[in-house]
Amino acid sequence: MAEVKTIRFVVKGGEIRPGGALAPTLSSLRLPVGKVVAEMNKATSKWKGVPCIVVLEVIPAERKFKVISAKPTTAGLLMLKAKKNKGSGKAGHESAADLKFKDVVEVAREKLPDLNVKSLKAAIKCVLGTMVSMGFTVEGHHPKEVQKNIDEWMKKCNIKNEPVY
Repeated sequence: MAEVKTIRFVVKGGEIRPGGALAPTLSSLRLPVGKVVAEMNKATSKWKGVPCIVVLEVIPAERKFKVISAKPTTAGLLMLKAKKNKGSGKAGHESAADLKFKDVVEVAREKLPDLNVKSLKAAIKCVLGTMVSMGFTVEGHHPKEVQKNIDEWMKKCNIKNEPVY
């Protein structure tokens, strides 16, 4: 049985080009770069311009590949919600966007299967941590404030802390 390798790339959805780190990595695995890039673009087309994580399963000996998953990063989902192209260049000093707490919860629910957490509350805290790095606020409050008072915010928005199985 041939060896199967799994490779992860962080790319801009729908705008992948065959240069940069892609070409040498794919070429070293004896894969057709153009076909792989086309498949990756197809898999990420609905998140055009948003940072996405693409996972490829590769069988180098047979020169076969399959796109296993293609999902936006947490930062990418937050940028979509905020309708922004990037975070603040001066996180902590300038706010790049302000989101509703319900938007933060939606992003947390979408990223839940990818996060190593035991509850929705923990997933929300992870998303809030990403927001700190991006310079985003939650309804005018710094994400760290929201993290400290997470129970109050969840109660205010009628959000139950669902365990993850």
